[in-house]
Amino acid sequence: MTLRTRIGLAAIGLTAAIVIGFGALAYSVFTRQQSEQLRLILGNDLERVTALLDQPLLGASFPTGNSSLVILQLVTPGGVVAVNWGGLELLPVVSEPTLMQRGDRTFLVTTGAWPTTDGTVRLAHDVTAALGLRRGLLGSLVAAAAVVLLVAGAAAFLAARRMLAP
Repeated sequence: MTLRTRIGLAAIGLTAAIVIGFGALAYSVFTRQQSEQLRLILGNDLERVTALLDQPLLGASFPTGNSSLVILQLVTPGGVVAVNWGGLELLPVVSEPTLMQRGDRTFLVTTGAWPTTDGTVRLAHDVTAALGLRRGLLGSLVAAAAVVLLVAGAAAFLAARRMLAP
C-alpha cells in the first residue's frame, strides 16, 4: 500500500470518526430533549386532570367526544373504569412515563393518584408523530454523514496526491 493511500485512508478514518461522533451526539441530545419535553407535557396534563377532580364541576371540566391523541381514564380502587375518554382498553399502571404500543400508534403513558379516592388517573398521549420526527432526524444525519464522508474521502485522496507529488 502506498504512502498516499495510507494517508488518504487515515484522513477518511478520522473524518468518519468525527462525523459519526457528531451525529451520535446530535441524535442523543435531540432524543433526550424531546423525551423530557414529552414527559413534561404529560406530567403537566396529569396534574391538571388530578386538580380538576377536586373541582365541583367535574362534568363540565372535561371535553366531550373521543380523541385519538389523548386517552384519559379514572379507575376506582377496585379496578373499575369510572371515566374512559379516548380509549377502550384499560391503560396499565406505571411508576414513570412509559412508551406503550396500541395498534399502529405509540403512546406515552403515566399514572397518578385520584385525589378523593384510592383510585388512579391514567393518562396517555399519542407520540407517534414525535417518534417519526426522530426517525426522520436519524435518516437525515445518516445521509449527511454519507455525503460528508464521500466529499472528505475524495478531498483526502486529492490532498495526499498533491502533498506527495515530487
